[in-house]
Amino acid sequence: MPRIDAPTALAVALLTLTAEAQEFPLPGMLPGFGTVSSPAASPAPAAPALEVGQWVEYRFRRGRERPVTVRYALVERETGGDWLETRYTRADGGRLLIRVLVEGRLDRPGRIRRVIVQEGHGQALELPAERGAGALPPPVPTSSNARVLGEETVQVAGHSLRARHVRATEGPGATDAWVSTAVPLWGLVRFSSSRYELDLLGFGTGARTSLVGEAVRFDPSAAGR
Repeated sequence: MPRIDAPTALAVALLTLTAEAQEFPLPGMLPGFGTVSSPAASPAPAAPALEVGQWVEYRFRRGRERPVTVRYALVERETGGDWLETRYTRADGGRLLIRVLVEGRLDRPGRIRRVIVQEGHGQALELPAERGAGALPPPVPTSSNARVLGEETVQVAGHSLRARHVRATEGPGATDAWVSTAVPLWGLVRFSSSRYELDLLGFGTGARTSLVGEAVRFDPSAAGR
């Protein structure tokens, strides 16, 4: 096994799965809306069928912090699970990739079976599956106050999309989502709440893995040697 210095390995493992990843909810599981790709769980329209190669990219903004670009891609499907890659690109150009094998389908995800992380173009590390608990957010109950406000034309990143505007009241404020059947994976076009905003930057098909090189298993006991 290639030697991995302990600070780098621990930074990747802890930062990825306990901080950054949990700050960026999957668009299909947003507070107050349940799973927007599931018509039974939400007033939002059903998103297109999940197909390998679909990708969608968003700008994530929280308060006065610098925005982060978040790209989700369904890059592979194998018996019993989907491989989802989430790539975070910071304003300074730093890149973080999380590759997870999710049991079941992304619209109804089960437990995480494998987790691979890579900082920039450094050595990719495969972490124990239990470390992946923070890589996907827990399901969020559908709000009983969610309601459809109507169909609107939304301008995002050069796209003019007809989207359904859904609003839910959660706690002290309201959250708004705009969803469209034209957008793959979860159908999300825009999301706004008191905590953060997501805006669509692009979407398409033909996505391939962003992983560089082969991953090695991360052994905490060997990292510092």
